Amino acid sequence: PLYMTYTICQFFDLDFWLLVVISSCILTSLQVLGPIVVYALFMYDALCTEPWDSLDDVVYYARATTRVLEFIVAVYVVLYGVKESIFGDWSWVNSSILLVHCYFNVWQRLQSGWKSYLMRREAVKKIESLPEASPEQLGELMDVCAICFQELKTARITPCKHFFHGVCLRKWLYVQENCPLCHQKISLLPEN
Repeated sequence: PLYMTYTICQFFDLDFWLLVVISSCILTSLQVLGPIVVYALFMYDALCTEPWDSLDDVVYYARATTRVLEFIVAVYVVLYGVKESIFGDWSWVNSSILLVHCYFNVWQRLQSGWKSYLMRREAVKKIESLPEASPEQLGELMDVCAICFQELKTARITPCKHFFHGVCLRKWLYVQENCPLCHQKISLLPEN
């Protein structure tokens, strides 16, 4: 798609319709490149002898970067379309395409990204409010994390007294608010 964009730009002058085609090519490239980067991160983690504790954060930032770049492309198309409508040739077709683009490619991307950010922030706050297990508690427990089935070298304790890796529990809480074992709701604990 990027080569097609380059080739098209060599032969035609930039107008609104060409920008829509070019933006589609760029978005397609970003939507392919993002998962390839994430896959490479997971492959790197699989090759490491020790689990990569911050992998979840790196994957989140890689995906967020992809989404931000997609959003920037979508906003640029909208701004260019508005400029064309005001200073260039205005038409009902261009305006309707611009409105559809605004709704689906800008507004919905913005809502989805903001919701994802808030859910992740809430999960991080919940994890930080949970107490960490002491080495004595982990020694008595001698168990594995019920989410990833890896040895518990560090753990967070839920209000229902279950032990999980903090990273695993954060991923779980990013999707739902209940304990993975007993399904009791995990809410923010007041700080002592």
